[in-house]
Amino acid sequence: MRAWPRNFTLDEMQFSDVAVRYAIDNRADDRQAELLRCGAIVCLQPARDRFGRLRTTSGYRAPEVNRIVGGSTASDHMIAKRLCAYDIVPLEAPLIDVFEWMVDNRDALHWAKLIWEYGVWLHVSYHETGATVQRRPRQAISSIGRSGERHTTYPEIQNMESFVRSVREA
Repeated sequence: MRAWPRNFTLDEMQFSDVAVRYAIDNRADDRQAELLRCGAIVCLQPARDRFGRLRTTSGYRAPEVNRIVGGSTASDHMIAKRLCAYDIVPLEAPLIDVFEWMVDNRDALHWAKLIWEYGVWLHVSYHETGATVQRRPRQAISSIGRSGERHTTYPEIQNMESFVRSVREA
């Protein structure tokens, strides 16, 4: 397997308290691990370089782990197709600063989905064609408020400053 970025490991992307508690094998296969590695290089390491340490609270999820935590049946965390996902919490910077920077740098970071979740963590999905400019997937930015309301937008159709301001005020 090829080298991981200096601040992330496959072990952290596979770790799950739920998997440990329920004795579930939560290891990604080789294809899934490679997708996690690529996404960490393209999406996570630049944020780590800019903001300091990031804690990955969820990376790969086996389907049973995903079911137990109440994840979507189509969750990118399960890496069923060409998408993988990470839930991250910055440890040395405000969450809103990381969110705004990732929105502002969306063309360089190549994420497929960026979700502000409850003002507590960011969900970042990476699509394997993300680094290929000609085949970049459509990017979606969402917020899930503390009461569960969800709002989604697409950078090409809405003023991002207005959307980010609404997230900041939520």
